[in-house]
Amino acid sequence: MIKVRKYLVYVVAILFLILITTNGFTLAKYVTNSVWNYYLNSQDFYFTSPELNANKSSIVNNLWQGEPINFKLQNSLNDELVTEYDITYQVTCTVLGDASSIATCKINGTDSNVYNGTLSNFKECVNDTGDGVDVSSYNKTDCEINGYHWLNNQVTSNLYFELEKTTDVDIESAVVNITATSTSPFKKTLSAEYTLHKDQSLVGMINKTYTEFTDYSSLVISNSYDTDKCLSIKWDSSKLRYDLNEQELMSFNTDTNGYINEIVIKVQAKNSQRYIFYKTNLNEAYDNTIFALTELSKCP
Repeated sequence: MIKVRKYLVYVVAILFLILITTNGFTLAKYVTNSVWNYYLNSQDFYFTSPELNANKSSIVNNLWQGEPINFKLQNSLNDELVTEYDITYQVTCTVLGDASSIATCKINGTDSNVYNGTLSNFKECVNDTGDGVDVSSYNKTDCEINGYHWLNNQVTSNLYFELEKTTDVDIESAVVNITATSTSPFKKTLSAEYTLHKDQSLVGMINKTYTEFTDYSSLVISNSYDTDKCLSIKWDSSKLRYDLNEQELMSFNTDTNGYINEIVIKVQAKNSQRYIFYKTNLNEAYDNTIFALTELSKCP
């Protein structure tokens, strides 16, 4: 298997050399990133984030009122693809444009715009047999002898950044760049550009923003009311598949094939929530109209 992976990396590298001579720097840079990401995956290295990605995601929050903004770093791609060693990382936060003269960015309650952390690997016994046995205290030997699975555990770092005024001028809007780079054992960079607005014109509205990225799509639901709102969101499940693990739901419905085509959510007052989708056809492009949003008279 190792030899097969090595040969595949060589083949992709050769294709990269061909592309760089025929299609220029931009495409070459994209292919370079693809080759490197393939190599990292071949080493079972997964450094991911729901908010940040390798192509710099763009996140707009029109309901920002100066509160801290949360984001996550993870050592996994999904339940089965989990990194089996520690990942050290560094996060930097930078205020861009006009707001940089009136505000600075701080991470995780520190006085710095730089934060260093570790996604520490650990293994645990998992009982997926349904026999009801508590295996949380089992070591590797006891786990495997009794027919259970000794697996790498998914680890998440819950981080946040906030803006601090450096003058008497209020921060009405700001663009903030967040960059997270794994420093060991491999280097991989994830980033996002946050556009934050204190937009009073959106008061008393439910707003939806759908954005398509390279590997996934994002739906942001913003509630600018002073009260919590419960909503039904429906879509064509033959075109978009919902990542069920991404968010806790109040309830959901499925189509005849078992794919989720409706979710019922609760969005807190003056807050936004983000939901992740995956297109079944990467060549198709969609917009907000693919979602039907209905405000419920009461929460289920």
